[in-house]
Amino acid sequence: MNTKNNQGNLVELNISGTQALLVILVYGILFLAISLLLTWKKDIKE
Repeated sequence: MNTKNNQGNLVELNISGTQALLVILVYGILFLAISLLLTWKKDIKE
């Protein structure tokens, strides 16, 4: 039974790791989009 519980924990860790990578990816894309947008607006004002 302990082996099954450990396998369940590993699956949960894998899911959490995947979710963490997705969150990091989303934040990275948002940061890139916002920085490009601000740079584009700055160029237009000048």
